[in-house]
Amino acid sequence: MSQKLLPTTVVGSYPQPDWLVNREMLAKVVPRVRMTEIWRVADPYLEQAQDDATLVAIRDMERAGIDIITDGEMRRESYSNRFATALEGIDNDTPGEVQGRSGLTKVPRVVGKIRRNKPVELRDMQFLRHNTDLPAKITLPGPFTMSQQAVDEFYKDDEAMTMDFAVAVNAELRDLEAAGADVIQLDEPWLRNNPDKAKRYAVKAINRALEGIRVPTVVHLCFGYAAVVPGSSKPAGYAFLPQLADTTAQQISIESAQPKIDLGVLKELSGKKIMLGVIDLSDNAVETPETVAARIRRGLEVGYRHLDTAAHYGNERENGEALRASGVKREDVFITTKVRQDDAMPDDFARVVEQSLANLKLPQVDLLLIHWPSKSVPLKLTIGALCKAKKDGKTKHIGVSNFTTALLDEVWGVTTEPLVCNQIEAHPFINQDKVIVASQKRGMAVVAYVPIARGKVPGAEALERIGKAHRKSAAQVSLRYLVQRDLVAVPRSANREHLKANLDVFGFKLSEAEMAELKKLNATNMRVVNPPHAPMWDTV
Repeated sequence: MSQKLLPTTVVGSYPQPDWLVNREMLAKVVPRVRMTEIWRVADPYLEQAQDDATLVAIRDMERAGIDIITDGEMRRESYSNRFATALEGIDNDTPGEVQGRSGLTKVPRVVGKIRRNKPVELRDMQFLRHNTDLPAKITLPGPFTMSQQAVDEFYKDDEAMTMDFAVAVNAELRDLEAAGADVIQLDEPWLRNNPDKAKRYAVKAINRALEGIRVPTVVHLCFGYAAVVPGSSKPAGYAFLPQLADTTAQQISIESAQPKIDLGVLKELSGKKIMLGVIDLSDNAVETPETVAARIRRGLEVGYRHLDTAAHYGNERENGEALRASGVKREDVFITTKVRQDDAMPDDFARVVEQSLANLKLPQVDLLLIHWPSKSVPLKLTIGALCKAKKDGKTKHIGVSNFTTALLDEVWGVTTEPLVCNQIEAHPFINQDKVIVASQKRGMAVVAYVPIARGKVPGAEALERIGKAHRKSAAQVSLRYLVQRDLVAVPRSANREHLKANLDVFGFKLSEAEMAELKKLNATNMRVVNPPHAPMWDTV
C-alpha cells in the first residue's frame, strides 16, 4: 500500500466515453435493473470496448498521480444494478416498481432466496490487477442499499433479505481479495434514506459482508448523482454516520464538498480512517489545487482534538500534564506550539523548541509556528530555523502566525518546507479578507484566534438576534460564521460549559443572508490584538 501521508483515490464511475455509453440517456435515470440500451457498442464487441475504456481510465489515473487505482467502473450502468441483478433469486424478466422522484422506477424483484452462484466482478479485478502495478481498489454495492432498492416478494422480512445479500457480497469479496484487490469498498448511500431501518440491522449486515476480509475495507456514503440530484437540494448532514464506528470497515468514505457537510461529525468516527470527498460534482468548474487543499485541511482540522499552546503562554507544562492525565491517545490530539519574535535567531529558536518539547514531555509536536514576525531578525534566518526543526523531526508540520500578505510573499520566497497555516486574528468585527485570500491561495489553512473578539461578540445586536433564531449563543454564531468561511477557529475558555458550547457549532447553518449581514460587521475593522511588536497590518 502507498506510504504517503494522504494517499488519493477516486470514488464512483470515471467518466465513461461517449463512444461507449449514451450519456444523454444515462443522465436522466439511475438504472436499478439492467439498461442495456445505454451501450453504443454491439453486444459481441461490448466487453472488448469496456476493456479499452478501462485501460484509458487506468492510464489517466496513473498520469494524474492517483495513488490507489480503480478500474473506473466502466462496465457499470449504475453502481448497484450489475451485481444485484446477477444474483439468484432476482426476477430480471419482470422487475418490480417503486415510486421514485420522477415517477415509477423499475427495481430488482426478489422472488426466491438470494444466492451468489457465480463471480460477477472477478474478471474486472483480474483485468485491473494485470494492468497496473499500483495499489488497486474495487467496489461493490452494500447489502443494505441493495435491499432497499428491491421489491421483496419472497422473504417478507427486510432484515433476513439484507443478511442474504450480505452473504452474497461476502462470497464475492473473498474472490476479489484473492484476485489481488488491495482495498475493497462497499457503496451504501441508502443508509441515509432509511436511518431507522439502518439503525436496526445495517451495521450487522455490513459486518457480515466484510467477514474474513483481510485487506483494508471502506464503507462509502453519498447524496446521489450530481446529474440527477442537484447539489442545492442536498442536506447538510448524514442521518446515519456515527453508527458506522461500530462496523469492521477500517475506513469511512463520505461525499463532503457537494453538500458542504459540517465535518464536525467526523469526531464521532475517530477510530476510523476517513476517505474525504473533496470534489464538488454539482459544479462543472474544475477546482483549483488551492480549493482542494483547503477542503482537505478543513477535514484534517476537525478530525483532530486541537491543543493550541505556545512558549510565551507559559502553560506548555500544564498542557502536557493534562494530556497525559486525560487518557486520550497522543495520536488523537493535534498539538500546536509557537516560538515568539524575541527568540527569532536560529540558536535561540532551536533552544526554545527543545524547551517546549521538554515542557510538553513529547519528542515531537504536530505543528510549530513562528508566533510573531521579528522586526530585527531577517526572516530568512528564522524560517531557516523553523525548517530545520521540521527536518530534525521536532515537528510534523510548520506554519506562521500574524503574517500579512507582504510577509507571506517574503516567507514563501525563502522557505524550503511547505507552510501549512497562517494563524491570525479573525472574528466578525475585523476585515482580514486580503490575508485570508492570500493564505488560502497558497493552500494554507487559516486558523482564527480570538474568534469571539475577547468578549466583544456577546451583546452584539446582530449576533444575538441571529443566535436567537437558531437557539444558539452569539459566541456560537461567531464561531459558525468563521467555519462557513473555511477558517479553523481556536477559542479559549476555562469554563467547561463554554468549552462544550464551542464544540456545538456544527448542528446548524447560517443562511446566505445571515452570512452577508455578519460580513458587514467587518467594516468596523476592530483589532483586539495589536501589540507594539506587531507588523504593519494590511490596509482594508
